[in-house]
Amino acid sequence: MLNQLQIIVNEYIREKDKIDKLQCNEINIDNYSSLYHLYPSLNKFGIAMKCFLDKNQNKLFKQSLIESHNALAHLLKGINTGQTNLEKNILKASNHFYRGALDFYKTIIRSNFSDIDKEKLKEARLKEFNSIGLDANHNKEKEEIIDEYRLLVKEL
Repeated sequence: MLNQLQIIVNEYIREKDKIDKLQCNEINIDNYSSLYHLYPSLNKFGIAMKCFLDKNQNKLFKQSLIESHNALAHLLKGINTGQTNLEKNILKASNHFYRGALDFYKTIIRSNFSDIDKEKLKEARLKEFNSIGLDANHNKEKEEIIDEYRLLVKEL
């Protein structure tokens, strides 16, 4: 998954370079070990997107894609401004991937609302509400919330 992220980031850099005439270099992911902290939320995003595509073939959800775009923007900003900013921006990117995953699951749930276990949904929403403001990066509570939504979708 990290190799796929490297390909996506490099393509994003090339596109940005064409649009903004930035002088960006391709990155070597081995030089940025901090990117490994992105893996949990990126993985959750990938799983959520797969669930969404399985249920909504040939469709994508715009808000989740915007979140992934925002995550890549933070990564590029961090890469172009040094290690300290990279670590801060990885945290921001993680939060965007987390929100994108939540958006995928919530969209599936909304379109199948009559079939969902309302009590489980209510518990998940309450946990989510209580975790507002917490960072997603290596946060057990946030990971549990995503897992609860994933299980709700799996039950559909």
